[in-house]
Amino acid sequence: MSNSIAFDQAAEYYDQTRAVPPEVEKQGVDAIAAALGLEAGARVLEAGVGTGRWAIPLSRRGYCYHGLDISMPMLRKLVSKQPPVDAPVMLTQGDVTSLPYRDGSFAGVLVVHVFHLVPQYRQAIAEVRRVLQRGGVALAVGDGVVRDDDFQMMVSRKLGEFMAEYGYKHEDVFESWNDVLTTMREGASQLDDYTAFTWETLTTARAEYDYIAARRWSWLWQIPDAAFQPALAELRNWLEAEYDMDAPINRVRDFKITKVVY
Repeated sequence: MSNSIAFDQAAEYYDQTRAVPPEVEKQGVDAIAAALGLEAGARVLEAGVGTGRWAIPLSRRGYCYHGLDISMPMLRKLVSKQPPVDAPVMLTQGDVTSLPYRDGSFAGVLVVHVFHLVPQYRQAIAEVRRVLQRGGVALAVGDGVVRDDDFQMMVSRKLGEFMAEYGYKHEDVFESWNDVLTTMREGASQLDDYTAFTWETLTTARAEYDYIAARRWSWLWQIPDAAFQPALAELRNWLEAEYDMDAPINRVRDFKITKVVY
């Protein structure tokens, strides 16, 4: 049985947490299309398609575009967003650890911001490899990767410290992205891991606190209230003592692509 994380509860607000400026979206679509290197009409699967943030603009590039997601509410959101004039994204509900497609079904497979949500990520990567044609391209994309010194990362680490005081320790699916790279490299004829471009955005201490308080991030969903609520109170006290809650804070974000040819 899969224990992949479904985003049913996040379907209505998910796009707000992943919003990028229009010019960044265009750069992202261009970067993904360039990495795929496929002609119009090629069969492409996006595993973990979500609300279609990338599927909808990419489908306009002429691919025969398929999308799979474990969450039916997320797929419904995609359908509600897709303009009727667009070529439809062909949708399937399913799990990336057990893709409901025949071997060699696709020329390209795209996975955006997904593997960290899949404890069985090695099985997911094996499935991606299975459904690719020989010479097919797999892309693992991080569309807004934050750096270790990023303010949001620092706040998350601080929350983790406070929660540990109340007996809760968060465990990531893998220790580092290198674990994913090692698995993707198996059987590959080519692997490139690179930053396609970088952009900057602004946040505030209040905005980051509010997102955490509302449990907008998936890693917060399973934390028991007995640890979360007192840790949240301590986090707010710390932020108010250390920062102007409404002062703008610059963030640098990377659009990262791992391209693998099998």
